[in-house]
Formats: sequence, C-alpha cells, structure tokens
Amino acid sequence: MSPLVQLVEVDGVPVVWRQGPEPLSAGLVLGVGRRDETFAHGGLTHLVEHLVMGSLPKSHLDRNASVGPGSTEFTATGRPEAVAAFLEQVCLALADLPVDRLAVEARVLAAEEERSGGDLVGLLLLTRYGGTGLGLSGLVDPALPSLGADLVREHARRWCVRENAVLWLTGPPPPGLRLPLPSGARPVRPPQRRVPLALPAQLRYPGSDPAVSFEGQVGHALTTAARVLADRLTDRLRHEGGHSYDVDWHGEPVDGGVGHVTVLTDAKEQEVGDVVTSLWSEVQRMAHDGPTQAELDHDLAGAREYFADPRSAVAGVQAAAERLLRGHEPERDEAILAELEALTPDAVAQALRPALTSALVLVPEVAPPVLPDVPELRDGAGEPVAGGAHKRRLRGDAPRGARLVVGDEGATLHLGDDSLTVRFDDCVAVGTASADHQHVELVGGHGLTLVLCAQDWKDGDAAVAQALARTAGVLRYPVRAEAVDR
Repeated sequence: MSPLVQLVEVDGVPVVWRQGPEPLSAGLVLGVGRRDETFAHGGLTHLVEHLVMGSLPKSHLDRNASVGPGSTEFTATGRPEAVAAFLEQVCLALADLPVDRLAVEARVLAAEEERSGGDLVGLLLLTRYGGTGLGLSGLVDPALPSLGADLVREHARRWCVRENAVLWLTGPPPPGLRLPLPSGARPVRPPQRRVPLALPAQLRYPGSDPAVSFEGQVGHALTTAARVLADRLTDRLRHEGGHSYDVDWHGEPVDGGVGHVTVLTDAKEQEVGDVVTSLWSEVQRMAHDGPTQAELDHDLAGAREYFADPRSAVAGVQAAAERLLRGHEPERDEAILAELEALTPDAVAQALRPALTSALVLVPEVAPPVLPDVPELRDGAGEPVAGGAHKRRLRGDAPRGARLVVGDEGATLHLGDDSLTVRFDDCVAVGTASADHQHVELVGGHGLTLVLCAQDWKDGDAAVAQALARTAGVLRYPVRAEAVDR
C-alpha cells in the first residue's frame, strides 16, 4: 500500500507529495479552465498556457501542459533539479505573462481547434449546461485572433495566483524549489447554469457514436457505478456481440457535490440501433437493480491491484491536488478501499438512480427509432417570440419556406415545423461582421446560435439593426471571414 500523501507549503502554494517510482514527476495545477471563460473570450486559458510554454528555454526535460474544463496543469518528469527549474520558470512566466508571441499562438490554437473538431462529451455538456460554464467545452472559440494582450494578462492575473494553485510531486520537494506565483484573492465560480430540459431525453445528432450522460452525487458509489457499467457494456457489446470496439466513461465535477458522468461507445453503422438500445437498457437495469456481487468483487479486486502498483502514486497525488483545489482533504488509499469494500449493490444502484431522471441519450441520426419511451429533445430553445415577420428574399441563402421574426424579446427563425429562438436577455455573446456584410450571430445561453444576415430577408437591415440595438450591452466578438463568405 502506498504511503500517506504528505502536505507541505512552498512560497504559499500547497504541495502534496508521496513517494513514487523515479524519476521525479510533478504537476502545477491551477483551478482555471474553459468553464471560467465566456463564449466571446473563449481560449484565454489555452492562450495563457501556450504563451507560458512557448517562453521556456529549450530543454530535454519531459514536460507538457494541458487545459481542461476546470483546471490547467503544467507537468514535468526528470531530475529533481531540472523539474524544480521548470516549475520556477512556469511561475515566473505566469506572474509576468510574455505576450510577444500572442498573435502566433492564437493562430496555432485556431489551427488546433479546426483539426480536433468536436467531441461527444463537449456536445453533451453544451446541451445540458448551455453556453456558459461547463457548456463552453462544446463550443468553438470564435475570437481567438482578437484576444488582446491586456485581456490575456488580466485573465492570468485573476486566475493564476498561489491561492488558486496546488503542486503535486512523486517525491519530496527538491532542494531550493521556488514557486514565485503572485498572490491574489481566490476566484469564486458562479453556480453552474442549467438549460431547462425535459429529461430523460434523446438527442439525435449527425455523428456515429452513441453515448449517455447523467448527473449524480460525487462519491465512490457513483464512480463505481460508472466503472461497472462500462465493464458490463464492454462484455455485452464487444466480447459477446462484437458490436463495438471501445466503451469508456468520463466524469467531471459540476458544483454543489454534483458530478456529470458520460458513458460512450463506438458502433458499426448497421448496428448502431442495437448499441443505443443496449446502452440505455443497461443504465436502467443497473439503476434499478445495481451491479451483481460478482461485478462488485471484480471491481474491488481491480482497485486493490491498482493501489498495490507503485505507478499509481502519480494518479494518487494528482487526485489529491484536485481535491485540495475543490476544498477537500486528500484521501488515503486505505480509506478509499474501505469505502469500496463497504459498497453494496443497492448503494451503487442508489447512486445511479438519478440517471433515470437526468439522462441525456446521444443517438446517431443513422440509427432507426429505437427508444420510443424516451422523448426526443428539440433544439428550439423555448417558445417562439412575437414581433415583426420577415420573408425570405428570393436570392438570399435562407432555406426555402423559412421565416424570421424579430421582436422586443428576441428573434425566432421558423423552419417548417421547427424553430430556433434566441431571447435577447439570454444572449451570452453577439458576433458581428463588417458593415457591408450586415451579418450578426446571436449566441443564446442554451448554446445555440441564430444567424441574421440582412441580405437573406426582406427588410433585413431593420431586423439586424433591431437585434443589435436590443443587445447593446452584450459582449461582442468579430465573426471570422469564412463564416460570411458567400
């Protein structure tokens, strides 16, 4: 069993460490990520990370950095003195952010975004939480080229402070270690906004892989439920049926002790309907009956093997650092195992039961209708607004039969039986192009975007002017040229 995590402090930064295999590994974790930005200023944290890493001298040290929904981490593995030098250089760069490569790094990030595309977890977060907080993980960063030096520096000054940082190590702190981060008030995140959805629901999308997400109370019972569910689905979909290759799960803390869990898998196109049915039926079955005792025993044996492996020290101190950032004490391996040993099938079922009322099932459009008892989620984002109606211009690019309504409360695009509404008081950002394009993008708090292009509608100039006037105080971002090219 690995020894207890040690907690010390260096230059006002909490440091958690436990002895692990050599060489020394370290990670400086900051409590800031994509959820701490706005749609209009998306990419600020990633820019900070790139500017810091780009300013470091060349080195053969194994080092990296990453930005997630709720945290940013700078990691290194190597000789203790080299790791200590890396950590000090990172802190110095964060304290006085080098912005000389800002334009270059913004272009690099834009290229990275285009190459990576979207992901299923991001889409589910966006659908559930809208265009703020965790939901931003499912949106592109629209204004990377226009994020100025003052804005990026201010973001670093607010979030990259010693009061919002924890360092983890797989050994004692190296002699002479310094962490010269600036001091500042620890930022407080606002409560996570949730889109008012009628759940459970299914969302059909133009991808190929099914998934299901749900909320639950953070704890070992919930993570055990996710692990056992993924293991059961692997047996059923891969080993028994040959329908899928990979089944995985992902968890993300939300707030107030609530976590968001996603279980996802791939599927052959001709068998995707069967996979969706199996995915949802196993969630329901485990929420009602829990795992079998044999499944719990197998999961517990895996946990014992994991903690007996010295390499688990890295993940152990990483988890301890994340807990400290969320205001919780680190857990001992023995305490975690004791909780897992005490779990019963009914306790795991209880942890998963909220999934029955909070589930969002992602169904590829290629699948036939397979979940008749799960309502399909509509993308309309609320009731249509009343106001002045604008017909489609014959030479415009709006779809045939489309109709636009702009009123005092918002704008609605009618498309046959469907509609898309963005209310002005729910706008999180407004994209604008040059005056000759007369192009406006209204981004609602639900994460959906309504595009208004004056040349698509009769009296379109008046519709665009009204929308701009009613959203005068909302954050603006410049629309990329390719978005308005005809």
